[in-house]
Amino acid sequence: MIFQLVSGLATGGTYAIFAIGYTLVFSILGIINFAHAAVFTLGAYFTYILMGRNITSGVVKGTDFPFEMTFIVAMLVSAILAGLISVLIDTIAFRPLRNRKADSLLALVTSLGMTIILVNGIQYLFGTDSYSFPARVLGDMPPNVKFDILNETVTVRTKTLVVMGVSIVIASLLTLFITKTKTGRGLRAISEDPTTASLMGINTNRLIMVAFFISGFIAGLAGTLVAWNVSSGITDPYFGVKFGLKGLAVIVLGGLGNIPGAIIGGLVIGVAEAFAPSEYTDAVAFGILFVVLLVRPQGLLGQKVQQKV
Repeated sequence: MIFQLVSGLATGGTYAIFAIGYTLVFSILGIINFAHAAVFTLGAYFTYILMGRNITSGVVKGTDFPFEMTFIVAMLVSAILAGLISVLIDTIAFRPLRNRKADSLLALVTSLGMTIILVNGIQYLFGTDSYSFPARVLGDMPPNVKFDILNETVTVRTKTLVVMGVSIVIASLLTLFITKTKTGRGLRAISEDPTTASLMGINTNRLIMVAFFISGFIAGLAGTLVAWNVSSGITDPYFGVKFGLKGLAVIVLGGLGNIPGAIIGGLVIGVAEAFAPSEYTDAVAFGILFVVLLVRPQGLLGQKVQQKV
């Protein structure tokens, strides 16, 4: 039982780190950016390439790239590239809709279209082969860590602990950024009323670009860490899309737009899956989501929104 609990928390950490970027954009603009999943995938591919690894299919097959970075440096550079791509997505797809004050449903459809474009672009460039990171990208880090809990020895993969730790750090820093900085206060003002925020002198487009960059940066970081953590590595161009539905469930369960809620929601779903029979993991996880939303529609940490008529 202890092993299942720890394993579930570890799995939940991977869901949470994916969902944090989702949550940031929703908390500001009130839209689900499905293209986040493709940016997540690109982050993993970028890191793999920046490390000087060979691509075995697609247009860039056999290309000898003139760089060979360490894992940490490659991951940070790829996260920056992912952030810039996320800003480009906003500029091309979402900003024109905002300028026209289009219905939020159009933004949702647009994000789905951008996802298809990006995934097909990834497949065109890198093919459909799977890619795995080298075993010792962090030097002599031990593969497993053992804990003695309630007279039971539990073994946890070190990679998984790293992913959990990073997800908690990212959520904490992002919460501080949103609540304590001038830029964060500006983003919260935009989330309340973009028009009023603009009239008060806030450069809404610039701050929204910042939000998309941070979301993309987190997505790129998460894509690399998850691909490094799972044994299958980067399975194919749909690698991130497979996490997308679960990530959506996580942010709904935790509370739409609530960053700590994304962590809690990921852990709850991860633990639920760990205790469920393998063939029913998705059914149990989404069953819990259904029950929670019946009892608390705003999610675990979400707040009720009162609308004035």
